Amino acid sequence: MIDNHPRINILLTFDYELPLGGVAKSFEDSLFHPAGKLLDFAGKMNVPVVFFADILSYIRFKEFGFDDYTNGFREQLQQAIAKGNDVQLHLHPHWLDTKIEKGGFYPSDKFKLADFYNNQYPDNIPGIVKRGVEELTAVCSSASSEYRCIAYRGGGYNLEPRTGEIVSALLDNGIKFDSTVVPGYFFVSRQNIVDFRKVPKKPNWFISPDEDIKNAGSNGLWEVPIASKSKSLFETPTALKMKKYSHRAPENRGSIIHKDAELNLRDKMKMFLSNRMLTVDNYTYSKKYLRQIFDHHIRRYNKYDEVSLALIGHPKSMGDYSFELLEDFISYVREVYGSNAKFTTFTEL
Repeated sequence: MIDNHPRINILLTFDYELPLGGVAKSFEDSLFHPAGKLLDFAGKMNVPVVFFADILSYIRFKEFGFDDYTNGFREQLQQAIAKGNDVQLHLHPHWLDTKIEKGGFYPSDKFKLADFYNNQYPDNIPGIVKRGVEELTAVCSSASSEYRCIAYRGGGYNLEPRTGEIVSALLDNGIKFDSTVVPGYFFVSRQNIVDFRKVPKKPNWFISPDEDIKNAGSNGLWEVPIASKSKSLFETPTALKMKKYSHRAPENRGSIIHKDAELNLRDKMKMFLSNRMLTVDNYTYSKKYLRQIFDHHIRRYNKYDEVSLALIGHPKSMGDYSFELLEDFISYVREVYGSNAKFTTFTEL
């Protein structure tokens, strides 16, 4: 067991959402079954999990009378809370402009909250955030009268542009924590740009409505980042690893929403060198590699008294190997870090 480490708060967070580009079989297959398996796993391992719930999908599908989705969504989140887990806010605003029919849905290209900036209230940033918080609270308070919506993760890891407006809207609606940032992460698609290469070099910090994402504020949302580690130049190329470890891949539950952008050489290099995040979605990771990401994050902030961090996953993207990774990770943390580390939730924080 390793001593002389900061107190470590670990949040096992999972974006509770459908495949955004389309469902392969059914809502049950794409979300409810793997999420139920995750809740059972959490109970077996005696750890709480956090579902960042894509509430705008619930709102939109309710408008179109998709009871098989909305009933399952509501009941599973209430079940999660009843079992001692946490449910918090996740916004994919493209749902509000997506075409939905009985045969499926056809995603809007308006992907980011900032894409709705010029809309009239309630279809702008403040209105979308307010509606999301109120609807999620209505769903979850049925399971616990003490429920509070206090934490947020941006859909697609998105907090830019219009960071000030987004943070202000979240604060105005009672949000206290953010868990969107992956230090060192860079991603570009036709719909989205994420650039977290320059964020405060602290384990946790305030994101203020008066500052951009690169600077720590004196107040605002308390950031609990997704732990990360820089990528080695000598790693086996991802395409080769995906082929080698294809037997670990989860079943196809649907299609992605992102479309490749035409990148210049500089942006291609930025994506190639983007940091690796602490996730159980990536079936090319070894168990040892997931441990290394965690250890690296803790060593980086070893001088601090307390470090809060998140692991991320998506039930829609999890197969048997994801659960192997997660079980090994939990066991490793308990064995090596002992009482210095605690698996917790935003509600507990």
